[in-house]
Amino acid sequence: MRSRKAVITGLGITSPLGGNVAENWAGLKSGETGIGSYAGDNRPPGFQYAGKVHGIDPSAGAPRGMSREIRFLNRSSRLGLIASKEAVAQSGGSL
Repeated sequence: MRSRKAVITGLGITSPLGGNVAENWAGLKSGETGIGSYAGDNRPPGFQYAGKVHGIDPSAGAPRGMSREIRFLNRSSRLGLIASKEAVAQSGGSL
């Protein structure tokens, strides 16, 4: 199989540590985990701890012209769009 090369031109991340690369890096450097007690009445049996992304509007990641379609995506897909948008912006492009 012929090997192919790839170039990383931008980074994007949403996680329990933060909503972008800078927030995640700061959280990692300070020793945070992003994991906490799983509170709520709808907690699955056996779950005590979880990592949840806070402080992010999942519909904010919708590319232009996709604001109506965003409602059909689940939360994970929406957070992935936010991270993708950040990576594209770092690379000098736009969505």
